[in-house]
Amino acid sequence: MPSGGVVHVGRALPAAGGLSDVDVHSLPPPWQPGLAPKDVVDGFLRALVNDDDDYSIARSYLTTSAAAKWRPAAGVTTYEDDALRTEQTAASTTAHTITVTAPRIGQIDAHGDYAAAPGTLTASYALVREGTGWRIARLPDGVLLSALDVPRFFRTADLYFLNSTGTSLVPEQVLVQNSPRGAATALISLLLAGPGRALAPAVHSAAPPGTSLVGNVPVDAAGVADVNVSNGLRLVSRRTLSAFSAQLVWTLRQVSGVTAVRLLVDGAPVPVGASARQPVRAWPQFDPAPRPASPSLLWVSGGRPHGSGDGAPALHSALVPVLSVARSGDGHTVAAVQGTRAGMRLVTGRAGAPLRARLTATTVTTPTFDAMGDVVVVTTSAGRRRVVAVTPSGAVRDVPADTSILRSAVTELRLSHDGARAAVVDGAGRLLVGLAETQRGQLALSGFRVVAPALQAVAGLSWSGADSIVVTAAGPGGRQVVETDSDGYSLRTIPTDGVHGQPVAVAAAPGLPLVIRTADGRMWAELGTWHRLSTGNAPVYSG
Repeated sequence: MPSGGVVHVGRALPAAGGLSDVDVHSLPPPWQPGLAPKDVVDGFLRALVNDDDDYSIARSYLTTSAAAKWRPAAGVTTYEDDALRTEQTAASTTAHTITVTAPRIGQIDAHGDYAAAPGTLTASYALVREGTGWRIARLPDGVLLSALDVPRFFRTADLYFLNSTGTSLVPEQVLVQNSPRGAATALISLLLAGPGRALAPAVHSAAPPGTSLVGNVPVDAAGVADVNVSNGLRLVSRRTLSAFSAQLVWTLRQVSGVTAVRLLVDGAPVPVGASARQPVRAWPQFDPAPRPASPSLLWVSGGRPHGSGDGAPALHSALVPVLSVARSGDGHTVAAVQGTRAGMRLVTGRAGAPLRARLTATTVTTPTFDAMGDVVVVTTSAGRRRVVAVTPSGAVRDVPADTSILRSAVTELRLSHDGARAAVVDGAGRLLVGLAETQRGQLALSGFRVVAPALQAVAGLSWSGADSIVVTAAGPGGRQVVETDSDGYSLRTIPTDGVHGQPVAVAAAPGLPLVIRTADGRMWAELGTWHRLSTGNAPVYSG
C-alpha cells in the first residue's frame, strides 16, 4: 500500500443501478472438515452467491458425484432470507437429510427473465460422510438466492428487440450475472440468443437466424464497442441492417463508458448509413417510449371531456355524458366512452370531427390504442366479456384473448407504447401483464401472468415508460402510488407528500409529469412537488 505520491483521479463510477464492469464479489468460506450436517447446508446456501469457476466454492460442499451432476444453470429461485428454516428430517450414523423451507418470491430462468412465484420453497438435501466430513450427496438442480443476495449476484439490463411492425424497439428486462467476459459481451450474447419465452411471440430480431458473436465485445479507450458477428449479416437489406444496428446501440448504451458502437462482420467494419461508428444516441426513431407527439392530458368533468394544451378543442365536440376519453399518440384519433340508459357506448373518430357510435355494452373500459392505431376496449354484455378493437375507419372486430383475463371482471386495460405488451387490472384488484401480438394485422392478447402479487386492491393503471407501469394500490397507511417493472421484479413507492386524499387513478407518459386522481375527484401533478390541477375523473395522456 503506497504511503505517498501523486493523487490520481480514478475511473468514474456509474450511478446506482447502472450497468458497468465494476463488480463487487462476495467470497463466502468453502467447505471445511468438522462441519455438522446442518452447517454444511447453511454454508452451501451462503456460497451460492458466488459463481466464480462455475460455483467452485459451492461445489466444495458436495460429494464428488453430486458436484459432477448438479446443474446450477437450471434457474434461480429467490426467497425471503429472514424466514429461512433448515430442519433435520432424517438422521443416522451414515446419512442425514436436511430440509429447507422459506417463503418463495420469484424465479429467474437461464435467459435472465424474472417471474413472480409466491408460495413456499421446499428443498431437500441428503448428506453422507465423504473423506473427513459430511457433504451433500443429493440436491435439487438450480440455485437458491435470498432476496438480499440477488442484487449482489445480478444486474438488471434491457435487451432490445423489434415489435411486430418493425417500427419500434421493445425492451426485455433481464437479470445478468457478473461475467468475466464483461457486461458488453454478456448483453450482446443474450441479444443474439433471441428473446425469452415470455416475450418471444410478440417480438423479433433483425439478425438472421444463426447469427453469432465472434469473440468478445471490446471497448477501446474512446468508448467505442466493436461488435463482430458472423457473416450471415452480409446478405440482409439496408432496412434490416439499420434495425439490427438500433438493437445493438440501444442495448449497449446501458454499459458505462460505451460512447459508440462499431458493427463488424467477420472482422470487416460495416458502414450503416454514413459511418460504421454509431453514437449511442443514434436511432431515436426506434424509441420504444417516445414523448407523445400531442402531449395533452385528458380528463372528464361534469360529463364533458376536457384536455390541456391542444387536446381541449378537439374533444369538446364529443357527445355527452362522457365517462372516459382517450387520444392516439399522434393526436389524430379520439375515442370516448359515454353513459347510456342501458349501459355504455364507445364512440370514435378523427380529432375535431363528430364522433360516431361503434358499439354498446353494459360496461366498457377506458379506451387504449394499439400499435396500428386501433382503439381497444374490454366490454361486458349479458355476462359475456370480450376484447374489441375498432379501426380508424370504424370497423369493429373481436380480439382473441386469454381466458385468464376474461373469466373475471376487467376494470382497466392499457397497451404499452411499443404495442407489444398489455397490462390489465382484474376484478380481484390484481395487476396482470401479457403480450399484445400482431399477426397479419390482427391483434391478439395472450400470456398473462400476475406481476407484483404483493400489490392489493390495484386501481388506476398507466405505462410510465417502455417497461414500467404506475398503479395505485392499498398500503399499510392508506393507498399508495407504486411504479413497477412490467415483470414485477422491482417496485418503488412514489411519495405523495402534500397530496390530500387517497389516490385511486394515475396518468403517466414518458417525459411528462405524473398525474394522480384522489377519491374525492381532485387531480394532482408531480412537478418537483405535488400541485393541484383541477377536479375531474379518468385522467389519461394521449397515446
